[in-house]
Amino acid sequence: YGRCSRYGIIAYASSLDQAGPIAQNVEDAAILLTSMAGADPRDSTGVEAAVPDFAAALGLPSREALVRSRATRMQNELEPADRRANVRDAFRATAVVAGRRVLVVDDVTTTGGTISACRQALVAAGAAAVYAAAVARADAAEPPAN
Repeated sequence: YGRCSRYGIIAYASSLDQAGPIAQNVEDAAILLTSMAGADPRDSTGVEAAVPDFAAALGLPSREALVRSRATRMQNELEPADRRANVRDAFRATAVVAGRRVLVVDDVTTTGGTISACRQALVAAGAAAVYAAAVARADAAEPPAN
């Protein structure tokens, strides 16, 4: 409880509002959990603690493929027309993606700006193909959160 953000999750029962990886094996779960875990300023129940490298604990190589190269404002604070510019050149991909097919998963997409910026960085680093998926889609006409 508190390791992964619950922001945006609708609780259907008191014990079912948790986020966590679903995977075919422990190794894949470790890789996913390393990416998912961490403090979220939007979740008051989150834990402010360092995230262990779960994959490394299993003896798997660490493969950080996409990193944020500069700070950006939260997308939901901006007008839809300003969101692509906010994340342009905000990500850098590492050489580990060269020749690989990559899936980018976004929690909520509105304009597609974040996914587009991630895709550009991955292609520039040599990714063979980039696929995208979003857990939810927000209405672009929705006013920014304040």
